[in-house]
Amino acid sequence: MTPSKNIYSVSQLFDAFLTNLFLHLQDVQLFQLTSGASPSMEVLHCSPPVTFGVLPTMSLKVFRLKALKTLKLPPLIRIQFWLALERGSIVDFAELDMSLSDRALDWWGVEDNCKIVYYLER
Repeated sequence: MTPSKNIYSVSQLFDAFLTNLFLHLQDVQLFQLTSGASPSMEVLHCSPPVTFGVLPTMSLKVFRLKALKTLKLPPLIRIQFWLALERGSIVDFAELDMSLSDRALDWWGVEDNCKIVYYLER
């Protein structure tokens, strides 16, 4: 008796891959900081966010490029990011240090529906 082999079509494998990928996507909300100062809670209420999906295993470097593409900005522009850490009515901000851009987003604590503030250095 020979073991049965599972034979899948390319489209079945691709569908399974996409389903698995979409199950892991997390939404991130980007808020723009217009002045060069550190972000405050008000920035989360001043402008409408730009939302897009990311994978938790995505590096900060790839996230930066995806954010710039989503914002329709050139890839060479300098940008800073802060992760909003909400604890009830208190919001702290942790800078996402680009010198550690090879770290995955989940290492930074980025989760589904998190808020990230960005500042474009001109």
